Amino acid sequence: MRCTTAVLVLGLIAGFSPAALGQFQMPDPKQMAGIPRPVTDLPNGTVSVRLIRGQLSNNITNFPVELHVGGDVRTVKTDDAGRAEFGNLPAGAALKAVAV
Repeated sequence: MRCTTAVLVLGLIAGFSPAALGQFQMPDPKQMAGIPRPVTDLPNGTVSVRLIRGQLSNNITNFPVELHVGGDVRTVKTDDAGRAEFGNLPAGAALKAVAV
């Protein structure tokens, strides 16, 4: 009886491991591209643009990103996290980020 119970318990543990239950599907970066995401870690009037290649883990570093604010164009290079940050933006302005 003990042997059967031990095998059953081991089978349940192997079949329902936390690693298997805790996995989730990562979103497709193409579906997220260009969609503004509200964040709480940036000051008001600041926009952060992130560049990746193919997967969320492949940051594009040291790459110029242009931000068009009305007739003004600002250029910042991405950091090690693939982010270019633009601050002191006017409230309500139309913005367009470009990286070619």
